[in-house]
Amino acid sequence: MRKLLRQTLAECLDGPMDRTYYVDKNNYHFEIASKGENLSLNIYNDFGFGGSHFYGLLQKNVVFEKKRKLSTGFFAERVLKLIESIPEEKPLDREKLYLKYKAKMEKEYRNLLSLAHDVQDIGELYDLLKDEKGEDTYVLINPKNDDIKAFILRAQDLSYYLNRVHLDTLGIEVTEEEEEDYYFYEQNHKKDFLFDEVCGACYCKALDTEEHPIPWLLNMRFTGERKNLWHDTIKSRYTEMLNYLAVKENRKIFRNLTQEAINDYKNEDKPIIFHETTDDYWEEIHGDYYLWHEFHFRVDEKWDYEETMETLRKTLIEHELL
Repeated sequence: MRKLLRQTLAECLDGPMDRTYYVDKNNYHFEIASKGENLSLNIYNDFGFGGSHFYGLLQKNVVFEKKRKLSTGFFAERVLKLIESIPEEKPLDREKLYLKYKAKMEKEYRNLLSLAHDVQDIGELYDLLKDEKGEDTYVLINPKNDDIKAFILRAQDLSYYLNRVHLDTLGIEVTEEEEEDYYFYEQNHKKDFLFDEVCGACYCKALDTEEHPIPWLLNMRFTGERKNLWHDTIKSRYTEMLNYLAVKENRKIFRNLTQEAINDYKNEDKPIIFHETTDDYWEEIHGDYYLWHEFHFRVDEKWDYEETMETLRKTLIEHELL
């Protein structure tokens, strides 16, 4: 298998196009590049956790060669050996990496919080969205009461209520018959609609704490000919923030597991629950529930405290939860 991997890598790097390959191992990030006549390996440390990755350059051109047909195979072999050996020979201090990650993400958390808008009702949400120019948009909101949360999570069609507000601003009256028959209402007024549909809401109730309250990320789509603006950056940033809060809460849960607590889990035959890190925190707009992103770990009756904690630590690291 190793010989096949080396041969495959060498053949790919020998191709006519510039190529870059990435390998992640134990918080090391290796970048193997073929550019023009040059072959190189750069090494980074990854101080991200969960689903987030933040790279700091450790060594540039650790292996560097001019591309020649006879040397590409040797280059591939040297690269593979380094990738295998470095994490074992020089294990990174995960606690230092975490502190660096925490400092970055606490700042990012405050930045995203500053972008969130307080929303009390459908009228305020309409005012917030009405001047958007793109065909769809993401917006961070702080629902300030249960009524607006119900609209976002359980309303049959949030765009319907927003369009009703829009028709009111245009002075268009909706008849009693139209109110009772959505199909009739839509047929008569669709040309005047501003909102097409709600695409989804991002949120995680389990991570919304007093220490770190989190806004909701709402995705709306609009009608008519509009610009196709790229808004995905804020979605990615929001997901990374929730991943950070999940990792932070997991570390707190892990740190507070005493021998007595472990024995209680054994006696009651229940799992220890941690938070999943995911890139899919979408809530069900038309549902009547919150999604829970949980990782369950069940303690073996035969394990002692030290064995349980070590097994748990390795498992959480393996799943990028710690």
